[in-house]
Amino acid sequence: LRLQNLHATNLATANFHISGVAVNISSPGMHAVKFGLPAASDDTPCLATTAFRRGNLRLTDYVQVDKAERKLKWSVTLDSAHNSFSASSSQVAIPAGGEATTFITISSVAGSKSFAAGLLKQGGAAGKAFENAIRRWDKYLSAVLLRADTDAHDLETRWVAVKSVQTLMYNWRFVPGLPDGVLPSYTGYQNGFWSWDTYKQAVGMVAFAPDLAKQQLRLLVTTQDPQTGHLPDKVDR
Repeated sequence: LRLQNLHATNLATANFHISGVAVNISSPGMHAVKFGLPAASDDTPCLATTAFRRGNLRLTDYVQVDKAERKLKWSVTLDSAHNSFSASSSQVAIPAGGEATTFITISSVAGSKSFAAGLLKQGGAAGKAFENAIRRWDKYLSAVLLRADTDAHDLETRWVAVKSVQTLMYNWRFVPGLPDGVLPSYTGYQNGFWSWDTYKQAVGMVAFAPDLAKQQLRLLVTTQDPQTGHLPDKVDR
């Protein structure tokens, strides 16, 4: 989250504000909000297990003002009638032409709480992680769009290329103790990684995410039957 003071000479004060709706909020805290996503249904088959229905929204207790860290407090308000919440920070003084930055994480996977808490302990670490994420996505899209520009020059082809990258990367999941994999779809295929789709995904992703392409193939090989050599048709999550 970032605030900018566009005045050339005047100090400005402002605060951060975020809100959420339809998220079954529970156990609010000064710097954290727990939420429960709706139970699995035909529309949300990817939420079939409890571990993926619970999550945390964590707020930092500091703000960086022109790279100097200052304490930040939050006030969280619940609205049970509308199943929503809002969170507002304390006032932040921003010098003329300056900016203020703070961070939040939203996670809904098992084991993510400790990771998120560690990431937000220091502004330098959170800022670096954010910058790394931008560079990583720039690298993904640059590789794909370079090929799209070579094959076709129309805007529609470029949009399809970007959407394809988003779908594949958003379906990236892990299984504890095994290499990472990519779900072919959240509808009907949410419970595991299928060999047929994995092979095709690896071919498509090698141009922009070669390490993940390799991980998908390793996932199948790692679960190979040691006696028969049979490669599984599906690796369950």
